Amino acid sequence: MAFKVFVFAQGKGWIPVSDVLNHNGVAASEDEALSLGCTLVMSGIVENMRTHGAKTGDIVGFKILPTEDLPQPLPKQARSWLDFKHLFFKRGSSYFLYKTWSWPD
Repeated sequence: MAFKVFVFAQGKGWIPVSDVLNHNGVAASEDEALSLGCTLVMSGIVENMRTHGAKTGDIVGFKILPTEDLPQPLPKQARSWLDFKHLFFKRGSSYFLYKTWSWPD
């Protein structure tokens, strides 16, 4: 089963991965989907470590949902979910960075 990743951008809500990366957002497994979502969030932190999460458009979370779409390989810059999972908390099918989220209603 494949999984589709959506990212949560401050002030914009849920957006498809294809809006921020040249990737369709579909991963072959749950582990790959977690790594893809984590990569997108952590990329923003590297660029704006002190202020990440404070500006509109900052990616602070992601969610993964089952899909029938065809997966793409992970990008070369993909990071391992296992190395960063301690920085996130889970709510439903969503994962957010601690202290940077605003939950969508």
